[in-house]
Amino acid sequence: FSAGTHQVIINADNGFHSVSKQVSFEVLPQPLSLEITSPANNTTFDHNNITVTGVVSDVSAVVTINDQEVVVNVSGEFSNTIELGSGEHNLNIVATNDSERVSQTISVIINEALEDEVIEVTQGNDSSVQSTIMSLSDEQKSKLTTYSYNLSQLPEGLSFKFVRVYFNSEGVVFDYQFSASSSIPVSQHSTELSLTLNDSENRIIATKIVPLVVSIVDDQKQGLELTVTSPTKDEKIRSNKVFIEGHVNHLSALVEVNGDNVTVQSDGSFSHELVLDEGNHIIEVSVEYNGETITLDEATGQAEYEWQNQGWSKWLGYYRVIPQIAASIDRKAIWTVGQGFTFKGNVFSRFFKSKKLGMGKESLTAIF
Repeated sequence: FSAGTHQVIINADNGFHSVSKQVSFEVLPQPLSLEITSPANNTTFDHNNITVTGVVSDVSAVVTINDQEVVVNVSGEFSNTIELGSGEHNLNIVATNDSERVSQTISVIINEALEDEVIEVTQGNDSSVQSTIMSLSDEQKSKLTTYSYNLSQLPEGLSFKFVRVYFNSEGVVFDYQFSASSSIPVSQHSTELSLTLNDSENRIIATKIVPLVVSIVDDQKQGLELTVTSPTKDEKIRSNKVFIEGHVNHLSALVEVNGDNVTVQSDGSFSHELVLDEGNHIIEVSVEYNGETITLDEATGQAEYEWQNQGWSKWLGYYRVIPQIAASIDRKAIWTVGQGFTFKGNVFSRFFKSKKLGMGKESLTAIF
């Protein structure tokens, strides 16, 4: 019940007789309370997007984070993601209703924005040992008694362990590694390593969240492999939009299509759209990993033509093709048109009498 005076009617019935009674009561206003559930004070992040969550006792209260109002649900809970630059920040969370105002301030530290670290694990083996440091003052070091951790979205077949935890001049260092079973499929997984340090009374001294990407590598694959599945070499393209699709066997490899960086998906596949002018084109797909580079070329093209009957002999007949877009034809290439007939430059090397004369448009494919 909300604050104020209320009445309820209570009924009792035994099947033969019933009675009822009305009861009046008053609900006194409850003090407004605000609880921040995440992040903890003095949390360190290696990324810029911070999600602030909490709960307020009055669902009608207005909640703001650094003066920006956030949505409160019917249970009084709220969640809002904000983007911060590197450095230390104070987040001021305020809840206000008709009669009260409460607030909390928490401090967060944003390290320089880092890309998610990619850790490769070969099937049936351990990863190399990774390290992360939580900076602490001498006073914080003296109070530290326990630590805890959590890993989000860790798949079956992939395990985690600490190799060593120790102090250095900066704070406390966590050395860790991942282990992959031999049956886990080749894949890539994003996770967050959350670390929490506590004192003897279980109060939080510091927390840190480290974004990670764990890449499972096939134990049979050694060298770098690149496959372009579309378009196939010499394919005829009837649109100026061309989708370059393929697969690479190392998920952390750098893939480029005509110099543009392309995202590699968790299964090793990639796709990139190109918009090309009419004509023949060489599409360069390259991949680089650990100093090894593979480059593949795909040729595609389209041109208009005009048939002209130049005569023929029974020993060597030909039709001459006059290209309407001269720049689109590489005369050093050998081209195919229609049903496998070829010509070099603009003269067909094989006679076929049934071809109709006149104007037309055909996809041409270069054969190098």
